Amino acid sequence: MRALRRKTYTWLYKHDREWLKAHLPVPKKRSKSSNIDWNKRDAELFEVVKASATRIKNAPGRPKRVTSASISRDTGLSLSNGRILTKLPLTSRLLEEVVETAETFAVRRVWWVAEQYKQENTYPTWSKFVRRLGLSGQMLKKPQVNLAIDSALETLHPSRDSISHDAG
Repeated sequence: MRALRRKTYTWLYKHDREWLKAHLPVPKKRSKSSNIDWNKRDAELFEVVKASATRIKNAPGRPKRVTSASISRDTGLSLSNGRILTKLPLTSRLLEEVVETAETFAVRRVWWVAEQYKQENTYPTWSKFVRRLGLSGQMLKKPQVNLAIDSALETLHPSRDSISHDAG
């Protein structure tokens, strides 16, 4: 009640505490963690997180990065509590595997943009490709991302030996 009607609760607490105590709902008992079958819960959450990560990764349209927060939003679960995750080793390990680093996500986005150009049957210059990617300058400095861009452009321009990095 305190969270719902803060002002009302405060006023009653100050002015008519006896009435407030008499009319407050009975507090809910919190379940103790010893009543939870953590192995069963871990197996259930493992499947939920796995399905969520796959759903986020394969969603149509512009790619979305798979993060703990995006999985939490998708599933409605709170996956940021480290104490609980220590009791869920399978789920914790899965999260470590499926959560994308910024660099890994950038590489996935490179291939998504390349696929868009293939579907459009268009052959972009390096600068147009990079502009469409929408990556930060910091990310473009990463060797793994640059290698992915060059490889993607090679698949789009099979007749060219190399793609120049000049503006175009």
